[in-house]
Amino acid sequence: MRTSSTELSRPAWWRLLATLGIAALALGGAAAARLESTGALYTAEASTTITGFQVQSLCDWDGYESVQDLLEELGPPLHWGFDPDEETVPWTAVGGAAAAESTGTPLVCDDGVLPLSADQSVWSTPPVSDPVTAILVLGTPTVAGTALTLAEPAGGGGFDVRVTATDVSLHAWDTSVPSAALATVAFEPGTAHVIAVVLDGTAATLWVDGSSNVGTLPAALGTPTLGLGAVPGTEPDGETPTTASFAATELALVPAVVPDATLDALVAAATAP
Repeated sequence: MRTSSTELSRPAWWRLLATLGIAALALGGAAAARLESTGALYTAEASTTITGFQVQSLCDWDGYESVQDLLEELGPPLHWGFDPDEETVPWTAVGGAAAAESTGTPLVCDDGVLPLSADQSVWSTPPVSDPVTAILVLGTPTVAGTALTLAEPAGGGGFDVRVTATDVSLHAWDTSVPSAALATVAFEPGTAHVIAVVLDGTAATLWVDGSSNVGTLPAALGTPTLGLGAVPGTEPDGETPTTASFAATELALVPAVVPDATLDALVAAATAP
């Protein structure tokens, strides 16, 4: 769990844009000539040299803010980073959920990922305020299914986020209301993605890689369980959801409506360079 409370500043966003611009310049010889005064290029790869220029990892450049740093600045009461070196994990797991791994992460400067597939899930019951934003950073799913659940146990209300290799859909239900799709948004091309669900009472916004769609929950949530995958005991009546096959890199729960500009910065960091 990580807690800090500084919101992303405009200078930080422009520093990130500068990072992306420098990485793009490294692709052309003519553009590289314009960088002779700096003597350094930035990339996601390890440090090396190209035609006399030092190529430095983005992680070692003070101007780059990683996905992890940006999430910490939001002050989440819950933030899972899936570091395989953690001695204890702050969640409950079933179905033989795999341990966190340091390989296979699609993010720059990342500690690790948690791979999940059918019949696996991890969850906890954190305090949930209103409004709240749940943010999941993940690699492109390889098998369709449920990626994120926020629902009351024992047949109460809730919603889940279901993914395929190409899009994301938000489904919600309540005690007397069957599960129904509220919103669908397509993934942007790439190997890393940011999904956010913003809840403000019964108003729900599904945000994916810079695009969004809105829907209305059948009822506001009380004390829900937050989990990755299809969490046992929270399924709506008559359904047996299956966990998608995907690698989760970051999960955060922020007690506020996170603005689009901040989510855009997360996507830029997740896909840099």
